[in-house]
Amino acid sequence: MTVSDNYDLALQNMKRCVEERKRAAASLKKMSVKQKSKRKKKVSYDAREIASLLMRTTHSMGARQALVRANSKLQSLQMCLASGDYDVNELRAAINHAKRMVKCARKKLKNLQEEENVEGQKRKKNPGNDANRERIAKMKLERKLSKLRRRHRGDEQKEMEEAKHEYLREKASAERAEAYMAESAAAVSTEGTGEAGDAGAEEMADLGDPPSEAAVSVDVCL
Repeated sequence: MTVSDNYDLALQNMKRCVEERKRAAASLKKMSVKQKSKRKKKVSYDAREIASLLMRTTHSMGARQALVRANSKLQSLQMCLASGDYDVNELRAAINHAKRMVKCARKKLKNLQEEENVEGQKRKKNPGNDANRERIAKMKLERKLSKLRRRHRGDEQKEMEEAKHEYLREKASAERAEAYMAESAAAVSTEGTGEAGDAGAEEMADLGDPPSEAAVSVDVCL
């Protein structure tokens, strides 16, 4: 086999390798596009809804309705998690906040029931008391009720604020993770396509020009 034949064979092999690399790069790019098309859905969650309901509620009946609503939202989010269609990190942040809102709603219900019990005692009359004793008893209950309300509202507000800040922290972390994954996928796609083309060009260049007839003749003579 002459030098020219060897060169042609090497050239054919090199071209085949380059084509295979190009097909592999195209396949990688196609997979990247497919992954982007299957990007997880955004979570639709209003973190202020239950907190606003609880802040406006002044009776145990309203707190009970807010608790039902909070449980419903939590169950809905858990169903979204089971579907696998949503971003897990963002969804877990919403679920954690929804759980905290359920806890806040239970506390508000318990607190209002306690306050309503004191109000009931205040309205109730004791036949054994004269007017003066009755007035003093009501004043004591009123002071007790006032203290209860201040303490309860303060505790409830503190718990809801903590839940809000924790949710915002977890949500920001989830958004950073999502952005990082998107950048990584884009980088892999770009590098895969570029490397295949560059490697093929380098290898073709390494082959150099085909040998001249004189070079072939000299080689054969030798």
